[in-house]
Amino acid sequence: MVSVIRRTGNPAREIRYAAKPCALGSVLVALSEKGICAILFGDAPEALFDDLRMRFPQALLNEAGQDLTALTQRIVAFVENPSEGFDLPLDMQGTPFQKRVWRALC
Repeated sequence: MVSVIRRTGNPAREIRYAAKPCALGSVLVALSEKGICAILFGDAPEALFDDLRMRFPQALLNEAGQDLTALTQRIVAFVENPSEGFDLPLDMQGTPFQKRVWRALC
């Protein structure tokens, strides 16, 4: 499973999400006001939603409409053809050290 996550939720934080089939099964993309906060892969969208709810227990989770379709499609395209690159806004959470490591890996 590949994901960018936040371990604790903020009660006032809204996270919108969308799930879509992809070459790896299903992908769930979650978006906060700052950017992508989770990309989850698995066999069933329902299980991915349960995983998202566990990762963000206090957040307000709302299924997105068409507004997240294009972003989800870009992630599916990247999964299916990684050579195209990945340049999307991320809402990275972690310690300062974890963020430095993430930036170095990017």
